Amino acid sequence: MKINTLVRVLIMSAVMALASSCSTSKTQQLTILSYNIHHGAGIDKKLDLQRIAKIISEVKPDIVALQEGVHQQIVALFEA
Repeated sequence: MKINTLVRVLIMSAVMALASSCSTSKTQQLTILSYNIHHGAGIDKKLDLQRIAKIISEVKPDIVALQEGVHQQIVALFEA
């Protein structure tokens, strides 16, 4: 299964699970962050995974979908 398809399935599963657990009188919010990390480089071309991790933590998303990151970078972001 392609990664894009897997991400879509995971997002849809989370949305459906959240929707099914909501009562009609209570609204819940799901925050999804889609972020192209450009292999760790910012617009200033500096490699700074800590800066990316800070941005992600400031948004406080329930689900994060990262693009253009290699495995080691993704692991480093979750450890930051």
